[in-house]
Amino acid sequence: MDLWKAMVRIYREHRIDCVVDIYAPPCPPEPGDTSLADFDIRQVILLPSLDVCLERNRLRNRQPILKAEDLRGNYEDFAWCVARFRPAHVIDNSTLTVDETVAAIEAVVTNRQAST
Repeated sequence: MDLWKAMVRIYREHRIDCVVDIYAPPCPPEPGDTSLADFDIRQVILLPSLDVCLERNRLRNRQPILKAEDLRGNYEDFAWCVARFRPAHVIDNSTLTVDETVAAIEAVVTNRQAST
């Protein structure tokens, strides 16, 4: 959490609008944490189905490819957090192309769509 907070500050100082891509299951802020209150952050979660994740991982032509059981564990932990903390913007991009996924993200970050 501290790393991406620092990244957001650096990007803001350099007037860069960006999407920060990390593996961090969604969770509520720490009680009393207002460190990001001054930032206009719209968290967008991409959550394709487990089957799609497994297939995309299998088709990678580079290393490391995650072992199926490792990917499954990561996915289940992440999906549990999404279900528990219910972030406002979750996109199931299982059947979306890259361009369609980008368009869905842009719709959220430019306020053209309140939630997905």
